[in-house]
Amino acid sequence: MTPLVLITGFLGSGKTSLLRQLLPQLKAGGARPHVILNDYVNAQLDSDSLRDIVEDIRPITGSCVCCNSMEQLLGTLEDLQLDGGDVVLVEANGTTDPLPLLESFVLSNRLKSRFTCVQQVVLVDQKRWQRRGHHNELERMQVRTATHWIATWCDAVDTERAESTVRDVAKVNSRVRKTTADEYVNELLALIQSGEDARDVNQVRLAPRLQLHGGGFGVPGVASRGGSSLVAGLPKLSTGHDHSLAHRFTALQIPLARGLHPLQVVGWLSSLPSEVIRAKGVVEFAGQPDRFHIFQRVEDQVSFKESLLRPASDHCLAILVGVGLDETALTQDAMGRLGTPAVSTHTRNITAGSVNGRETSKVDE
Repeated sequence: MTPLVLITGFLGSGKTSLLRQLLPQLKAGGARPHVILNDYVNAQLDSDSLRDIVEDIRPITGSCVCCNSMEQLLGTLEDLQLDGGDVVLVEANGTTDPLPLLESFVLSNRLKSRFTCVQQVVLVDQKRWQRRGHHNELERMQVRTATHWIATWCDAVDTERAESTVRDVAKVNSRVRKTTADEYVNELLALIQSGEDARDVNQVRLAPRLQLHGGGFGVPGVASRGGSSLVAGLPKLSTGHDHSLAHRFTALQIPLARGLHPLQVVGWLSSLPSEVIRAKGVVEFAGQPDRFHIFQRVEDQVSFKESLLRPASDHCLAILVGVGLDETALTQDAMGRLGTPAVSTHTRNITAGSVNGRETSKVDE
């Protein structure tokens, strides 16, 4: 059997870090992991950081895979060369609503013949859980459909906060099981090695209308449709939630000069406005030519980690994700503080609208 695992969690919750924990252990246990990684404007950045520990990784750059990039994701899942011992892990970007994805996974005859066990792991940032203002509902949406959850940023909270997060998660989804990276690896390896069809165990549970019938997936009163396309023929289900929550974000890419001083970068990251929810990128420091570091900032936390791989074309860059970002002001500020090359930036403004009563989304590039 080939498990399909959807990894979700709000911006900065640690999804790529989780992959760095899971992948070596899966390989050591005899599994062959395949990774599909979705991110705003430049999925290659995080993909490159994983290439030293996984042979097959496929970046999907663009808006979240729950809408505009869904067809590319489903096509990629169809194209994977799978055999015994494989496991597929899909890292969705931090603003993804998992419900449309899971509906597609369980309603497609082509996919359910390839992946007999579908699970969703959500990472819950205990420090920031339900402290994101109008983003709280999106955070809860990612928990509602999960089969497993893993707590992150545990060292940043006290016991009372950790325990209250556990209670809150249980209120949102009473069926989700708390686990750790090590425990989850062992569970996946056991599933793979058993070779059994685990449709009825630890499966995604989406909504009352989505049920399991005779060991297969289906919708009461709706016949599943097959075909050569994974997208064509899927029922357009009304999910009963505000999908636009996942589409209020702007992603901005800024090229960076090489040979920067660490304090320059820290000072710039610390000065970013509160509208910037997540910042990450790759930088080369002065006095360390051809040694690159991956950086990230989540709220007031800044961290650096040396990269074992060179970035594409030796380009240093920063990616900013937030709500209603001012591209011009942020770019000019970066140039003033860091001497950023005057190279055109790449921005995606992700919005949602309605056409004839049907929700649509678009990406302006």
